[in-house]
Amino acid sequence: MRVTVVSGLAVAAVLALVAPPAPPAAAAPVGAGDTLTVGVLDLPLGLNPNTAADAGQPALDATAAVLPSVFPAGTLRPRLNRSLFAGAAVTSTAPFTVTYLVRPQAVWSDGVPLGYSDFALAWRAQSGRTGGVTHAVSTDGYRDIRTVTGAATAAGRRITVVFAKPYIEWRSLFSSMLPAHIVTLGEWDNAVSVNLPPLSAGPYAVAGTQTPGTLTLVRNLRYPGPRAAIARIVFRQYPSRSALVGALRRGAVQLVIPATNPKDELPLRALPGVTAVPVRSVFYEHLDFNLHDPVAGDPAVRHAVARAVDAEAVARAASAAYGGAPARVTGGRLLQPGQPGYADQRGPDGHGDTVGARALLTAAGWAPGADGVFARAGLQAAFTLVTTADNSLRTAEAEALRAQLAPAGIEVTLRYEPADRLFAALPRHHFQATLFGWVGSPATVSTLGPVVRTRGSGNYGGLADPRVDVELERAARAVSDSGERGALRATERLLWLDAATVPLVERPVLVAASRRLHGVTASPTLDGIFATAGRWRLDPS
Repeated sequence: MRVTVVSGLAVAAVLALVAPPAPPAAAAPVGAGDTLTVGVLDLPLGLNPNTAADAGQPALDATAAVLPSVFPAGTLRPRLNRSLFAGAAVTSTAPFTVTYLVRPQAVWSDGVPLGYSDFALAWRAQSGRTGGVTHAVSTDGYRDIRTVTGAATAAGRRITVVFAKPYIEWRSLFSSMLPAHIVTLGEWDNAVSVNLPPLSAGPYAVAGTQTPGTLTLVRNLRYPGPRAAIARIVFRQYPSRSALVGALRRGAVQLVIPATNPKDELPLRALPGVTAVPVRSVFYEHLDFNLHDPVAGDPAVRHAVARAVDAEAVARAASAAYGGAPARVTGGRLLQPGQPGYADQRGPDGHGDTVGARALLTAAGWAPGADGVFARAGLQAAFTLVTTADNSLRTAEAEALRAQLAPAGIEVTLRYEPADRLFAALPRHHFQATLFGWVGSPATVSTLGPVVRTRGSGNYGGLADPRVDVELERAARAVSDSGERGALRATERLLWLDAATVPLVERPVLVAASRRLHGVTASPTLDGIFATAGRWRLDPS
């Protein structure tokens, strides 16, 4: 076996020094703010976010501080969970091998050690080889694992994972693990309903007794990391966004889950005793074309649109929709600003070059008609742009795009659809152009790769570029982070040449919380804000 030296240290040293010893549990007394109430519109149906049925935001929020992950979600730069793990490193590239070292004090809330069997259950359940026994939201990475083995050492429990082929996004694996000494493979999909209360290895555990309409988390006293300052967190369901605002105004809740629509968020700023802070995210807005459409599928039209779009002006429109909160231009579909490896590769596109856009159309045989709209072979450079209804952000962006494209001789008609109807139509290619958002992730290839890969699950426009597929596979099979980033930059260059999508701006997120609550920050990823809940503090009322 060929052993790789990581950061100049031998493997044994890496496993010992990747993280400092876990700090002792905090001994500070809990303040008078013993219960944090969080207002939500939906409670999770189940608490295994790795299943297809429970993969939504409610389960992610409820389990972020409950179920153990080697690299907790919520950041664009993966960080080891140092309270539970002493190290995690690639220890061989032939075969590709990752070694994890679990701290001796890492235990489930019933005192059973976290270890090999929990890793093995996570692998088997998400390997795609269970014959339909489990229904994982994704098998990426897990299906490439050949073996998972474990051994006890003086420093803790060592888990060795050997892959059949390299998987550079290995840090995204073994998240939200379930206790194998309680949950069988056959129970993995609905483990919460089979075994209440579920065990925890995080700062919080799900309470054994629940009240209808709520979900309560309580402090996990066996957690080896810093003691959670707030004794319990109660998720309370409300029937509408206006009811949530009213509850926050009355002080019945101290935190409201961030919304995606400015009209839902902006009223929170006016509430007394509430802090509503806009923070950056990697929820990025983009324009997508249906390549099966005779107009939107024409490369000259798409490139002319990309050239004429003024992303800075779209960002200003998005910012105004959020009451002045900053929106930032992005030049990436895969990596976003702030992520390692990101580079703005727009080149001449996205800067509002109307003259250049008209020149591209002219070179492709399009000519302006009497109404100023370019035409060719009986077709006009005109399309309908559909986006989500009743969303002031999307309305502002769509109107900005229509105004920018008109001087370039491209006519845009705007149509607004309810979100459920829009996202039912997109996979069937029932659109010409659409405007909506994706979310960045540190697991870029597995999360956003399907958006641009041939026949990928989120590739609504029908892009089929073998060069893109090759570069994505090269990124996935890289044996170093630098190799993955180089392949992703090459992929992005190809995507600008295809112009099947045009990335626009990162929209802000508003976190609305009582001024009594401290330490809450928005996650830049889809994984939510609760990964850091153990560090939050609530003042007495």
